[in-house]
Amino acid sequence: MCVNPSHLETLTKQEHNQQWRDLSKAIEATKQRYADRTHCSSGHELTEKNTREYINKNGYTERRCRSCHNIREEKRRKERKLGG
Repeated sequence: MCVNPSHLETLTKQEHNQQWRDLSKAIEATKQRYADRTHCSSGHELTEKNTREYINKNGYTERRCRSCHNIREEKRRKERKLGG
């Protein structure tokens, strides 16, 4: 995505393909690690009822904790109420 010429790298087709294979393996491993999580970073259980799924800007499906979302929204509501 970058167009800065100093960030370009000369690669053979084989080197380029190898870099993309390595990157795709890392992406898949990360996706699997997050898919296997049973609790969010705040400690809430990631059950079907407490999980919201959406597609991020890169086209990947992500799971988000509804409890954390509700806590953030309540905090925003309170801040708006105090400020307005």
